[in-house]
Amino acid sequence: MGSLRPDRPDAVWSPNFMSDSLYFGKRFRTPNIMDEGVREILNIEIDTLLPYPELEFISQMK
Repeated sequence: MGSLRPDRPDAVWSPNFMSDSLYFGKRFRTPNIMDEGVREILNIEIDTLLPYPELEFISQMK
């Protein structure tokens, strides 16, 4: 079975969503775009409310 890791940068991007909360309880989310070839985060948007059009714009970056 071959390797599933990309063999060069900018070949495969993947989304990753993380969330956390501030010390006073306010939650926030961060949709991240990662270049799997170099394991580098290309973009992070941080907000307490991320509407769908914003997420669509982030997913179409390239």
